[in-house]
Amino acid sequence: NSIRDTSDPDKPGVVWFIQHKPITLKAGEVRQIYGKPKFSSELLEKYVLIDQATDTIALEELLVRPELQPASVVSNRMITVTVKNMSSKEVLLKRGTPIAHIFPVDVVPQLTPKSNVSAPNTSLSPESFDFGNSPLPEEAKQRLTEKLLGRQDVFSAYEWDVGCSKSTVHEIRLSDATPFQERSHRLAPKDLEDVRKHLLELQKCGIITESKSPYASPIVVVRKKSGNVRMCVDYRTLNRRTIPDQYTVPRIEDALHCFSGSKWFSVLDLRSGYYQIPMNKDDQEKTAFI
Repeated sequence: NSIRDTSDPDKPGVVWFIQHKPITLKAGEVRQIYGKPKFSSELLEKYVLIDQATDTIALEELLVRPELQPASVVSNRMITVTVKNMSSKEVLLKRGTPIAHIFPVDVVPQLTPKSNVSAPNTSLSPESFDFGNSPLPEEAKQRLTEKLLGRQDVFSAYEWDVGCSKSTVHEIRLSDATPFQERSHRLAPKDLEDVRKHLLELQKCGIITESKSPYASPIVVVRKKSGNVRMCVDYRTLNRRTIPDQYTVPRIEDALHCFSGSKWFSVLDLRSGYYQIPMNKDDQEKTAFI
């Protein structure tokens, strides 16, 4: 299930640090600490999101791992909150410090399984190919059209027709496999709904799936010239830990020599590359984003 934020940003609940002895978090340290949640009894029938505090020390120095729980489960009891010191210095937590906020959420019904999603009609016709002002004679255009129709399964016929490679699986080898959780980036209100719709499309098409991962990288949203959302993920931390693959770079002279005697030249592009390359199952959790 996915969630929809329905909170009043001015009146969130609070999780208070309640351990009697102060604790010191070293720079970069991740630790589970005990807290006591306090929120309105009106939320007891809802789910709540325990997330980043918005106006305390946690905003600048502590990263909170988000947790989604029924409000009735966390009400009037001590809970554990996973935090990370994001600063380059030690952070002292004293009893009574607010460490996280509690936001009410609504549960959105789960999407229709991928197997039940019907794709648009993908059959191509001769009219699907536009030769524009090409100087090719009609006979050549007809022969080329027949060739293209004979290989139409390799062409993307609609936006989410991205295909899937059967010849390779991408693996991520890390020099340091210690899980990390980056702080999520705040989205502009005008982007929030568009991003939600985009994620639902990706999920419906089987490109992404919901997960519970110890890794988390933040999403970054930019707008295309058309105004549509281009959603990226800031994988800089993951990339720094990744052991790069080594390949021989072809010589330009050798590449040009391969063109010798050729008469036809074409340019091919991937639809939403590189969604076509599946991720190794054991490495999927490393690509989680928030």
